[in-house]
Amino acid sequence: MRLDVLLAHAHISRKKMKQALLKKKILVDDCPARKLSQNVDTGLQTITLEEQPVLGKSHQYFMMNKPLGVVTANSDRKHQTVLDLIRPEDFNEHLYSVGRLDRDTSGLLLITDNGPLGFQLLHPQYHIAKTYKNI
Repeated sequence: MRLDVLLAHAHISRKKMKQALLKKKILVDDCPARKLSQNVDTGLQTITLEEQPVLGKSHQYFMMNKPLGVVTANSDRKHQTVLDLIRPEDFNEHLYSVGRLDRDTSGLLLITDNGPLGFQLLHPQYHIAKTYKNI
């Protein structure tokens, strides 16, 4: 999400944002923010305004050892899905698997509701190496 959107959600006025940016009072991972339009992720970065943390929506992250016979899909009429294995109290409708494993394969799978992270992990432009080992 953009830094200015995060600050607006925290009820910071546009005027205060601009002043704080000029005075280098907005820090992203202890470095002064470059611009209000920069993208930030409160799940991965620490954002502070005048030495006070700015909290955003927290994301959910699950590392699952996907069992054999389960499909990596949000829904399936015939087979159990990885999302069916999430406890009801932890489930939210924005969860999705980052990548996929075939139904007859088991292994580590990341499930999250953090869209920007999933995009960075999957999109070829970021050159994230993926290793699959058949045993």
